[in-house]
Amino acid sequence: MKKGKRLTAVILIITLFMMLCAGCGSETRDGTKKSDDEKGSDGLTTVNIGITPYSMYVIWAIADAWDIDKDYGLDIQLSSFAGTPQGAQACIRGDVDISSACVNEHLACVETCDNLVNFSPCGDFRGFFFVGREGEVASWDALLESHDGDIEPAKEERLNEFKGSSWCVIPQRKALIVDAISQVGLTSADVNFIEFADDAKACEAFLAGEGDYYTGGDQQQMALMNMGGYVNAGGTDILGPSGIWYDTFVCTREFMEEKYDLAKTIYECQLATVDAFWNNTQEAAEVASAYLTEITGSEYSVKDWLEMQTEWDIYVSLEDAEKYFFNSSDVNHYWKGGADYNVQLFVEDGTLSKPVDTEYYYEQSEKMFRDILEDSEAVDKIESYKTFKAL
Repeated sequence: MKKGKRLTAVILIITLFMMLCAGCGSETRDGTKKSDDEKGSDGLTTVNIGITPYSMYVIWAIADAWDIDKDYGLDIQLSSFAGTPQGAQACIRGDVDISSACVNEHLACVETCDNLVNFSPCGDFRGFFFVGREGEVASWDALLESHDGDIEPAKEERLNEFKGSSWCVIPQRKALIVDAISQVGLTSADVNFIEFADDAKACEAFLAGEGDYYTGGDQQQMALMNMGGYVNAGGTDILGPSGIWYDTFVCTREFMEEKYDLAKTIYECQLATVDAFWNNTQEAAEVASAYLTEITGSEYSVKDWLEMQTEWDIYVSLEDAEKYFFNSSDVNHYWKGGADYNVQLFVEDGTLSKPVDTEYYYEQSEKMFRDILEDSEAVDKIESYKTFKAL
């Protein structure tokens, strides 16, 4: 694998991010701006949140629609951004308090903006899987069944089957494949990558008969599976470290330090909304799909959103955060493992000129989470939303 190619998209993200440093302000959906300390006559504190057009981040549209924010003394104002760099820059300008990101894109930005830090985990993304053609490769479920449900021998057999295979992908997906096959001693030299500019083009080529496998965008993967003739050749069970992605929100260190009580309240509201979501999934899907359709200008169906948020990208609840994201004894899911691994990839590829201190970017969000866990009143209120009924 040639240096500088594997994470081309992330390099472009950094370039765009630097260009945006002199960018203009952002506006809320109604065209107004409000500071995060502004209170209305109802005594609510205005919170400005940046949303990128992906399924998981609209958790705040749900909190707003169901007035969960009001119960926490907050008045949420949502601003939409095309991607992580635009939202992160809005954080730095002070236009928004928090904005959506993911571990990989967040770490790619911190070399340019070193006061950007993690705010909270939002989604545990397990949506990547390898798509093969029916009749040419057994589905992962069928292979697992042939091994009586024993993952390790099935995993070893499947990964070894990839030797000599060809893949329709965009450059930044290559790490998923290389990390997976490295578990059985294979390298990038053992597979052939057919590279494309975007996931849609890679999927179109795969549909036209190119390559043995495809992996890429959620919508493309789901479309292939829905049309028939294709199989899930393996996902979470066989992926390496780069196959586990967390969707997160970011903020500035100044916001976390200087407005800590407000930050803690915002995170508590997010956790409460996650609990409310699981008790009202259909109603949540209707709110979320309508919001995504509005900000993207294209139809985002209720069915697709619900499938994504209940199968592929699971919202991180209070219990999940404690068990996985903030659990240092779980080396596969603890934030530091994934963050350090991706920093290593970025340095090797030249995306980062030197390693970054991941503890700097995550330690405050972990402290905030620990403070919530120790606040019995806060925990009780969050958990009360497990029985919340959306009107």
